[in-house]
Amino acid sequence: MSLLDWISKNTYETKPDAAEPELRPRTYRKPMNEVLAAVQVAVAAIPRWKVVETDAQGGKVHATRTTGLWRFTDDIYVTVISGADGTLTLNVHSKSRVGKGDFGQNRRNILELMKQLDARVK
Repeated sequence: MSLLDWISKNTYETKPDAAEPELRPRTYRKPMNEVLAAVQVAVAAIPRWKVVETDAQGGKVHATRTTGLWRFTDDIYVTVISGADGTLTLNVHSKSRVGKGDFGQNRRNILELMKQLDARVK
């Protein structure tokens, strides 16, 4: 991530072609409800994060992260998509509610969530 991105970008998302493997969508061969439950447990394990809404039918979880000092809020959206081959693909999008640059926080949000998920879902 370049310096310009750090000061001018306030959103980040997983991408299949991400240079860092940690920032690529995850693929699972698990039931949807198990993956969504793992997302909720992962969010609960991260300080200052909370689940705002879960849509089990749509395969979506909306979580927030609040900064310690200034109490800024980032929205983290997790979407789980069913594939024709029976796999599930988990995508994450993190966005700051205010500001033009996040100094890489939304990228770190995704990395933190993926680390928690990787420990829970195999």
